[in-house]
Amino acid sequence: MKSKETELRAIFDNLPLGIAYLDDQYKFIRINKFFTKLTGMRQEDLTGRPCYETVGEYADDSTKTGEEKICSFCKKEGCFQTKNPAVIERPLKDKFLRVTTIPQLDEHGETHHLLELFEDITESRQAEEALRKSEREFRRLSQEYHTLLDAIHNSIFLLSPDLKVLWANRGASDKMGNGAPDLKGRYCYDLLKHAGGPCQDCHALECFRTGNPVSAEVSFPDGQIWEASAFPIRDDEGRVNKVIMIYRDITSKIKLRAETMRASHLACLGELAAGVAHEINNPINGIINYAQIIADKNSSGKREHDMADGIIEEGRRIAGIVSSLLSFAREQKKEKIPVSIHKILSDTLALSQTLLEKNGVHLKTDLPRDLPPIFANPHQIQQVFLNIINNALYALNQKYPGTDEDKRLEIIGEPISRDGRSYLRMTFYDRGTGIPATLLGKVVQPFFSTKPAGQGTGLGLSISHGIIGDHDGRMGFESEEGAFTKVIIDLPAVIDRNSFTGEAADKS
Repeated sequence: MKSKETELRAIFDNLPLGIAYLDDQYKFIRINKFFTKLTGMRQEDLTGRPCYETVGEYADDSTKTGEEKICSFCKKEGCFQTKNPAVIERPLKDKFLRVTTIPQLDEHGETHHLLELFEDITESRQAEEALRKSEREFRRLSQEYHTLLDAIHNSIFLLSPDLKVLWANRGASDKMGNGAPDLKGRYCYDLLKHAGGPCQDCHALECFRTGNPVSAEVSFPDGQIWEASAFPIRDDEGRVNKVIMIYRDITSKIKLRAETMRASHLACLGELAAGVAHEINNPINGIINYAQIIADKNSSGKREHDMADGIIEEGRRIAGIVSSLLSFAREQKKEKIPVSIHKILSDTLALSQTLLEKNGVHLKTDLPRDLPPIFANPHQIQQVFLNIINNALYALNQKYPGTDEDKRLEIIGEPISRDGRSYLRMTFYDRGTGIPATLLGKVVQPFFSTKPAGQGTGLGLSISHGIIGDHDGRMGFESEEGAFTKVIIDLPAVIDRNSFTGEAADKS
């Protein structure tokens, strides 16, 4: 029996739990060794003394004496009152304890002793406090992070492997979601292009597949150009489980770069044209003058007179071509005036018709004489027409290197009405190589060209598209690869014909 008691005493003293028995006066009757370790007090300093004077809530409060030091919990909800077990957590010196009090009842159901278990929860409380502090810091950083991302005008969103949006900043909501506050759960291809599935050249899928950042330019039907960048996010095992997409609108930047190159090209062309005009005009004037002398010395109807008239006519035609080239190349003011489309097309063909004939292109023009004038900068529209004709010539030569009955270019003008407004529609229809359907949406993108390197800058249609847009017009394309291409230009017509005068036409 004594050995059993010794064994139980050993267990009692070595349990990693502070254990104390108290009488009905809150005095310690028995405590184990771990209890003294927790409290930092010797057993002889505790036994027989009330708990509230030694380890209680107000034990060190010199303003209280005797039972005034009884803990507030014991006074209100203590086990002597409720006869029910209770658990509280409270500090003790440099520790934090969880105290479980279990009342010991006699045969009459009255509490005559208390069993208290003291558990050191300092580390767990410190861990909980550190966790709460970390959570507060995380929430603060998260708020700052989201505020920062929302302040960025670029569209930023986080994608899952199935291309669903997990998070998007305000820039993405404004540009892609029409201001919708939350794009979460929507597919990126629906937001970007209203498509039913991933794009053929999806940058996000490439990033998921390769695990490398991806960057490219993306064009949209409305003429906008965005720089798209995809960045991988990896899980603990190194697998890409999310991708951050950043879209930056670079339309203005691209247009500015294109305009700068255009201005540089035109400046060079202007210098070249001025030199060529000077070198050609002087001998041409001499040829015309000598031919006029020959014509004056011979009566009408004679062979010499007719030959001289032919020389004069062709000389003046050469002078007209040089004048048109010089006028086109010289920097022009961007003012718009009422102008006849016939005049613009005539000046354009003066520069290009000979080249078309030399390459065996059958040219057909169909412009009714009563077409309404347009309000435009004639030199800019001439530039657009020249570019379209040159592109048509290239496509026809690619398909028909020699002569062919179908090597044709048709230019058609017609009045139309759209959205209650009058327009003049010009259609340039060639039967050349056509444009692949996959590239049709990219033809107005700056620096995009289907021509081999060195044969095209990729700026022509981009600049033309910008010029037509600046005239409140619209440029569209219809094409079938290997069959034809139609470039359709709608320009606002001048309704009040009284504002259109011969003088305005002559200025063009």
